[in-house]
Amino acid sequence: MTPQFANATEAGMIGRELAAASAPGGVRLTGFFDVFYAGRLVARVYDSRGVALKTIDVTKADPLEAVSLDTVIPVLPGAATISLHLVDERGLDRGSLGQVEVVKSN
Repeated sequence: MTPQFANATEAGMIGRELAAASAPGGVRLTGFFDVFYAGRLVARVYDSRGVALKTIDVTKADPLEAVSLDTVIPVLPGAATISLHLVDERGLDRGSLGQVEVVKSN
């Protein structure tokens, strides 16, 4: 069943909020989005002070097709938050689709 879109940002509509869970090999990111521009979804990883650690390419995005995100990205030492952004085909950051805290496994 496709979620109803209940929230929107400059980058797109959100059907299921971005979520993160510990997974073998990293952090599992999930969510459901409909973007306003063609491009790529990227995960921006930040430390506890908000300093950018790395940008990780996640998946392509197209306004004609909703994105059902379910992927694992590597955990970086010192990572505290992950923000999912839409970067259009010209390389312009169109904004965030959500931000989550990094889940530390015990």
